[in-house]
Amino acid sequence: MLARIGLKKRIVVAPSELGPQHIRRIEQLLNRAVLGTKVPDYGTVLAVVDILGADQLKRNGRILDTGEVVFDVEYVALVFTIIPGIVVEGVVTEVRSDAVIADIGHGKVYVSQLQMPEDYTHESDGGGVQSRFVSGDGAQTISVGTLLRLKLLAETPNKEGCMAIGTISGSGFLGPRL
Repeated sequence: MLARIGLKKRIVVAPSELGPQHIRRIEQLLNRAVLGTKVPDYGTVLAVVDILGADQLKRNGRILDTGEVVFDVEYVALVFTIIPGIVVEGVVTEVRSDAVIADIGHGKVYVSQLQMPEDYTHESDGGGVQSRFVSGDGAQTISVGTLLRLKLLAETPNKEGCMAIGTISGSGFLGPRL
């Protein structure tokens, strides 16, 4: 789910930002430009681990007609990716009448009631404060704070970060952890 990949980004630096510390400024601009962005076929950039050839950046800028300088920066990024079929653990952060949402670190997983064992039913105290899912025999419950082992089915588009659809059906080792 976490991977290190090599990427490239073109960074434009204003003339007023050039000087003895311009490499540090390029790093800041790179972080601002790429952190939290989605890289097709890989996932969401969490961190810039290293800038490759940082010592060469001093000589490799191209000056534009505006006076700005363009640097083609190669860097190594830590990327969070959703891999369908992988089993992960997450903490339930929200229980709805039709689903639960679990936090798996840098992303969230939506588990519909249709992706739970058939005997799970939704229970609520009426005000929705103590909303939970309970197994047919009452031995297992899923409420806010429950640790869930779940299988990822697919990534879903989401502006707020990584979101996936998951399931706790099918295998005996999926579901609430004690």
